[in-house]
Amino acid sequence: MRWVGGSTAPAVPPDAATNATQWLYGSNWIRYAIARDAAFDVRNYEPAAFQARVQQTSELIDASDPNLAPFFARGGKLIMRENAGDRAQSALMGIAYHQAVVARLGVSTAEGAMRLYVSPASTHSGNARSVLDQQPVPTMVDLLDPLDRWVTSGQPPPDVLVQTDRAAAPPFAVRAGRPLCRHPAYPRYIGGDRLRVDSYACTAAQP
Repeated sequence: MRWVGGSTAPAVPPDAATNATQWLYGSNWIRYAIARDAAFDVRNYEPAAFQARVQQTSELIDASDPNLAPFFARGGKLIMRENAGDRAQSALMGIAYHQAVVARLGVSTAEGAMRLYVSPASTHSGNARSVLDQQPVPTMVDLLDPLDRWVTSGQPPPDVLVQTDRAAAPPFAVRAGRPLCRHPAYPRYIGGDRLRVDSYACTAAQP
């Protein structure tokens, strides 16, 4: 798998054509963002020696602060989507962040301004194929429209959205559909044509 293994052993500097994507991203981040030295040999990297810089960059890019109260107070709304088939990052990271916001601000505040949906099969780029027959799995959904409606008219997004797979050419006919459920529910197959939305029901996940 290209993300983790690549086709050759990690090189210094990384080989973008053959090395694992994780090695490419990680080693380049250490060289350019942490050490800030293009010639830095990542084999000598010791996190403790760069603790201050690691913390500084983390504050700039990481979604680690669950206090969204100032954002929500200004009328901000947040819709999060996590792709459960993402090989680059775990969907559990977004789920954990959502849980942290709820724990920090309370259920009522979070309910009024935040939604989390999890797409079970979606990969990092959002697409997916069935492991049974390699046919496309419906994963595309418009999240901008429900976000706009929430902000401009106060209409919260529904607990169930619809993901689709469409033809590549106009008129872009819908070939398949599947529910996108609000976390922690998931689309459970209940029978019928697996390409139809009504063959699934958003069901609460068992603890």
